[in-house]
Amino acid sequence: MIKSMYYAVDLTSASDFPDRFELANKFMEFWELFSTAVPNTKEDWCEVWGHHGLDTFIDVNYCS
Repeated sequence: MIKSMYYAVDLTSASDFPDRFELANKFMEFWELFSTAVPNTKEDWCEVWGHHGLDTFIDVNYCS
């Protein structure tokens, strides 16, 4: 969990448009690329982002 947030924060801070939408996407990117999370785990995280109004900004490939 901590590694995924460090990854997301590092990539977001280097971005031209650092914001919470990009942070959410980079967090999900980490789970997609570097974890063995089952699809249910990723779906759960997508629901969390949706709860905070970020679901329309998450790449749909990360949520399946």
